[in-house]
Amino acid sequence: MGKRLAIAVILLLAVAAPVCLTPGQTVWDDGLWPLAVTVASASDRPIASVSCEAFPSEERARSSLDHLAPPETRLFSAVADPFRGEAVEVPIPTSYKTRAALLWSSSRYNQMRLLVVLVQYRDGQREGRLVELPDLRQVRSMRVEFP
Repeated sequence: MGKRLAIAVILLLAVAAPVCLTPGQTVWDDGLWPLAVTVASASDRPIASVSCEAFPSEERARSSLDHLAPPETRLFSAVADPFRGEAVEVPIPTSYKTRAALLWSSSRYNQMRLLVVLVQYRDGQREGRLVELPDLRQVRSMRVEFP
């Protein structure tokens, strides 16, 4: 009787374990979450226009910053021209993946991490800043100040 019970338990575990541990559900939440970027001049120099663009890598962000050119597309960017002092709303790509089974679940969150902010002053001079984006699950606004 003891051997039969042991075999029954082993067979039950062999069948139940894969069912309980195999992912039964995967949920994707991909989208563009808005980030409100407030831009200010510490020296009170009048700002004519502002552009913000999110980047997936530092190399691409630095390339954009080196050229001080406004974004070519508005895919992950926003432009305020003329700039009236209001926050610029930038769409930031995010991805949230949750996998779950009967006995476990795991989640993974990704978002772009870098933002290039460019200003053009009324005298025509341009400046740029490379800033790290906040975790959009916690914060949906930031301030960037130019000297």
